[in-house]
Amino acid sequence: MTAAGRSPGTGWAVDVTAVLASVGLAAVLSLAYSAAAGRLLGPDSYSDFAGALALATLLAVALGALTPITAVLAARYVAAGQPARVRGLTRQLLRIALAGGVAVLLIAVVAGRPLAGFLQFRSAGIVAAAVAVYVGIAASSLVRAAIRGSQRFGDYSRNVIAESGVRLLAGVAILILTRSVVLAILAYALGTLVATISGLRVVRRLSPEVEAVRFREVTSMLGATALLAAAMAVFQNVDMLLVKRYFEPAAAGIYGSAAALARTMAVLLMPLEALLIPRLTYLLERREPAAASMGRLLALFLAGVTLPLLLFAFAPRIIVTAIYGRAYGDAAPLLLPLGGAMILLVLAYLCGQVLISMGRARLVSAFAALVVVEVCLVIFIHDSLLTVALILVATRSAALLVMVLGLRRGRR
Repeated sequence: MTAAGRSPGTGWAVDVTAVLASVGLAAVLSLAYSAAAGRLLGPDSYSDFAGALALATLLAVALGALTPITAVLAARYVAAGQPARVRGLTRQLLRIALAGGVAVLLIAVVAGRPLAGFLQFRSAGIVAAAVAVYVGIAASSLVRAAIRGSQRFGDYSRNVIAESGVRLLAGVAILILTRSVVLAILAYALGTLVATISGLRVVRRLSPEVEAVRFREVTSMLGATALLAAAMAVFQNVDMLLVKRYFEPAAAGIYGSAAALARTMAVLLMPLEALLIPRLTYLLERREPAAASMGRLLALFLAGVTLPLLLFAFAPRIIVTAIYGRAYGDAAPLLLPLGGAMILLVLAYLCGQVLISMGRARLVSAFAALVVVEVCLVIFIHDSLLTVALILVATRSAALLVMVLGLRRGRR
């Protein structure tokens, strides 16, 4: 039994429903803020907004190897009846994440101007704001990883909604009052601050005691996880940064709107990541059957992304103009390839996480090699925005194929 007196295995269907509902609501709130920013800022300024978020996410994912490790280890500790170790793990790793974040922020302050010039941002303040958002994402993601690893999916769901709600309310108020890109970006940081503080309260309730963990448990998974995270970060965000580099601001803003809509696919699949790895680890540690329930979970989420993908295929212009306005109508042809590419990427990434948790991480290097291929292709072949989108579909299809073949080979 856990600190709250409830077995983590109880009410799995309720947990799945709660995570689905919360992430769905969070997706709506996030898209609402993105649409508000696009309408109030216009395509040129929105390219700075979208580019900054891509930079923040790239840093958060690339330097976020501690997050999936936290989820796996927390699940192991809870399965073993050691919630005090979850508190110790969270405290130790949060300090490391914050120290690293502050170091990156200092570098951004020093090197912000040349980086802003390279990425065609209007000011170095946008770079600093993006890094501040990265620090917030790093902290809130790590704390939430401890929560879901502890099988507290209800608390996880409330935390996700709180972050998205605060971001939307604060961001829209800022945009109405100031039209400041920098302050609009910092609304994300405010949301992550609220999520981190409320999440730490949940972690403290797990146990009245704190037990330190051996860092060897972290480092044993760190190499492969860090490589997977870095590759995922580049896959997920470098296209927006390259488009901002090689295309005019208005075109980059149009691509940014399509990329933001495509990210709803990742958001819809986020519950799968939130549930799959912690739950799989928990069941394996307790030597309980896992294949059937995990298969049903995967099928459920694949069915969930089918409808929006069909809408991207048959009504893209209606979607774009309804959400962002007529100025973004040229983004319509990009929705289907970018949405499909995002689904392929998330599934490949989850396969990589499963391989690492099963101690078979060699294929992660192939995943990382494909991201280098993608970057090179975009750099040398960027005659149109649609070409960039199709390159993403090709490289991510290859990534998923490699990961699936690795899983099938491991079953033999």
